[in-house]
Amino acid sequence: MNRLWVRLTIAFAIVAVIGIGVAALLADQSVNREFRSFIERNQADLQNSALAEKLVAYYEEQQSWLDVATIFTTTAPPSPPERQLPNQPPDRFNPRLSLIVADTEWQVVFDSGQRRLGETLPAAERDRATALQAQGQTIGYLFFTLGPINVLTPPEQNFIDQVRRSLLLAALIASVLGGVVGLAFSRTLSRPLDRLALAARAIAAKDLTHRVQPSGTIEVANVAHAFNDMASSLQKSEELRRNLVADVAHELRTPLSVMQGSLTAQLDGVFPLDLEETAKLYDETRLLSRLVDDLRELAQAEAGQLQLNIGPIDLKGVIAGTAGAFTGVANEKQVNLIVAVAHDLPRVNADAERVAQVLRVLLTNALRHTALAGQVTIAATAISDQVEVSVQDTGEGITPDDVPYVFDRFWRGDKARARETGGSGLGLAIAKQLIEAQGGSIGVESQAGRGSRFWFRLPIAR
Repeated sequence: MNRLWVRLTIAFAIVAVIGIGVAALLADQSVNREFRSFIERNQADLQNSALAEKLVAYYEEQQSWLDVATIFTTTAPPSPPERQLPNQPPDRFNPRLSLIVADTEWQVVFDSGQRRLGETLPAAERDRATALQAQGQTIGYLFFTLGPINVLTPPEQNFIDQVRRSLLLAALIASVLGGVVGLAFSRTLSRPLDRLALAARAIAAKDLTHRVQPSGTIEVANVAHAFNDMASSLQKSEELRRNLVADVAHELRTPLSVMQGSLTAQLDGVFPLDLEETAKLYDETRLLSRLVDDLRELAQAEAGQLQLNIGPIDLKGVIAGTAGAFTGVANEKQVNLIVAVAHDLPRVNADAERVAQVLRVLLTNALRHTALAGQVTIAATAISDQVEVSVQDTGEGITPDDVPYVFDRFWRGDKARARETGGSGLGLAIAKQLIEAQGGSIGVESQAGRGSRFWFRLPIAR
């Protein structure tokens, strides 16, 4: 009973029963009313046909309607056996039948009820009056007013009963059909929801590859699409988590293995315990410390817990200072380092130290992947309500398949992850978090063999 399709089916059935019941009741009342009205009009026509000739004969004889009431009191008009006299209306009518005769001006000259004598017939009654004609001219009008029929004859009652039985049968058939259609629609609506529930249980059981086939109404299909997007996001997050664990283990294992091997060799007397070997161990500890610091900074950035000193800064000065710090490295690698910053560069709303940190990451990567006699260009220009800073190199570039993963944790172009060609793979991930934390955006444009262009945008200070 608590199932959605059961409730929907019951709701459809109830609505069908109520709707058909109301329609049947209104139809019964309408048929009954119109049928009785038809009988009333028919009775009036019968009475008219019996009196019309007598009234015409009276007018031709008297040339007026004066004392026309005498023909209803002295003699009875001819009528079929099944009819009653006009001045003796049938008992089946209530109020009893009323006979009215009017002249050519619609003024009442005779009223069997003695209530409307001398009045003028209203327009509504004129339409139902029978014209009395003599020698082709209208001499007056005959009008019967019939009250509602109290008693129907057996054939008439049988007709009404047959109509009611037909309406009842139609109501039952329509109610059954409504229940069947309601069941079909409710199952159509609830079946996709059942599939969503099964898929949710599969996701809860760690089956992140499970997807739902969108079906049903647009709203239900949108829920299925949203569920699939959520499942894809969870699957990607799980893959990133696993990759992160594997990458962290890989990054930690290398310096730890070097340290463990060196210490074991020294303890076994293979290597002498001197300053040179100690310096190597110290370098490995620095590498571990930097990796831990990078992981900690990335975690804080992703959690929004980084301490940022955001305010209007002179971006041109930050770029100049950072580029100056890399001049020696560029000269050593014989790389031409160019700074192309607009003279009227507006101030931006950012943290100068964090912007410089992002620039150092981009310049380090650019110089690392640029060959001898290559070129690295730092440019900055205002775009709408932001300032774009870009670092472009003439290095080997990035393949189209790798571009979407450039800012992922531990991503490096060198699949072998050699220390000579790359760092820990956290620099660009940290740079992305730092820029976004300051309300900016970051991206990359690259083609294999034709260099790369990394850019970030920051809002202009108001």
